[in-house]
Amino acid sequence: MVIELILRDPVANEFTAINAHLQTIKDQILAEVPEVDVSEVMEQVEELLQYLSGFGEKGKG
Repeated sequence: MVIELILRDPVANEFTAINAHLQTIKDQILAEVPEVDVSEVMEQVEELLQYLSGFGEKGKG
């Protein structure tokens, strides 16, 4: 019921058309950008976290 009242408000829909155009542009840009492989970086982060987690233990670090 509240959403119906908001949707009837012309101010609430003021940027609907612009938003649709920006969404289309965003989709076109993302379609042309290759997906990035971050698996190597994630492995390095995991190794670093494992290394750092050992500093609090006796005999490590």
